[in-house]
Amino acid sequence: MSDTYKECLMKYCGKEPLPHCCTVLECEIESMEPDKDGGIESTYFFSIDDTEIGSISIYEEKRTVNIFGVYIEPEYRGKGYAREMMYSVLEDIIPGGRQILLQVADNNKPAFGLYTGCGFKVIDFVEMNTTQD
Repeated sequence: MSDTYKECLMKYCGKEPLPHCCTVLECEIESMEPDKDGGIESTYFFSIDDTEIGSISIYEEKRTVNIFGVYIEPEYRGKGYAREMMYSVLEDIIPGGRQILLQVADNNKPAFGLYTGCGFKVIDFVEMNTTQD
């Protein structure tokens, strides 16, 4: 594990890495071509021993990075892997100095706990219409 990674975790998340951090997770990144506004969407795919366990997508713009599509296979939930996946993504995007944003439904308690546990703070609530017309 890099010292930069550890420093980022302590500075931005106030957390020590979990013991299995960076020892079992492998990461592959797929990026799309920039869109008409210059934004780039990338997806991080995480695996253990060639078994994909989850993914996180980001959308990078000049001043912001939006995190979305965080998913972890059910059998790997509750074991700290989602946090390690987030830390891995944050290690890539924190040094850019851009604002990092994400959205989560307030009733998604596991995701909300993950994000607040990684140091994210609630800055706004947006009411969404989820009914289909």
